[in-house]
Amino acid sequence: MITRRGFLVGSAASAAVTATAGCLNGKKGAVALDPNRVVVVADIHIPLPLKEQQYPDGGRDRPWIVGMVKENIAEILALDPLPANVIALGDMSMSFGEEREYAILRELLQPLYDRGIAVTLGMGNHDIRASYAKSFPEAAAKSLVPGRYVHRVETPHADFILLDSLVEPKIRGRHNELGGAALGKEQSAWFDKELKALKKPTFVCAHHGPYQVKVVGKITRCPKVVGYLYGHVHRWSFGAPFSDYGVNARTIRSVGIGSFGIDGDIGYAIMDLAPTAATLKIIAKDYYFPVKKPQAERPPLWDELVRDHIGRKVVFPL
Repeated sequence: MITRRGFLVGSAASAAVTATAGCLNGKKGAVALDPNRVVVVADIHIPLPLKEQQYPDGGRDRPWIVGMVKENIAEILALDPLPANVIALGDMSMSFGEEREYAILRELLQPLYDRGIAVTLGMGNHDIRASYAKSFPEAAAKSLVPGRYVHRVETPHADFILLDSLVEPKIRGRHNELGGAALGKEQSAWFDKELKALKKPTFVCAHHGPYQVKVVGKITRCPKVVGYLYGHVHRWSFGAPFSDYGVNARTIRSVGIGSFGIDGDIGYAIMDLAPTAATLKIIAKDYYFPVKKPQAERPPLWDELVRDHIGRKVVFPL
């Protein structure tokens, strides 16, 4: 059963990947950071054991997630070349943005920091900014919009704007009252000015999709915006939002990124950028969702859903 696999990934498979990374990153054959390679992840959802969860409506214990996150990070560290940047598209918390979840995440990300890889984290509807700030105090100083976590990641051939689409819930601790999706007036005004001033091809990123954040018209009419990347859906999703019908119509590609380990499509994406195009490679590792009987036979459909995306690439003209 996949949840058992996810729970035990820290053993043989993860050890093998870690050993490979150690060989690649040794003194003689150190792997350099590639500024034209970016890894994109989404929906990490770090959990706490049920007995440690602060909110009575928590009810979510996913012990396999931490093992899967460790495995994925070890794989990223084994890449040759290494990415200079990792961008995470929100929902770092399992449910309600508890402080210790972010502390655990910081520890899990440390091997990336140790290699000099820049990690840029976004806000999702399960996150809480104040709790996040306790473990990532430096992020607020880097934000381009006060009160939000808005960031720009620069690469030689294209830049990435990571928007903060989180509307925090009025009441924490209820699954039916999670955070919403909107940019707000100040961030929207900043984004409008930013779009007019863009000089390089730019990917717009957020936790929520472009229609949820209501930016489709803005990004498709801006000639420098070449794509939109988002999380939230826990699925590999592919679209082409367009600006209008008629002679002025313009289309860009959008891609929803699978989750980093909780459920649905499992994996991450590697983007390699060149002067005229960026290629996003889907690393489709698994598909699963929690079931009440861990010993139940794995449904054949899950394997087919994984095969749908293995080796898939999406090309963004720049």
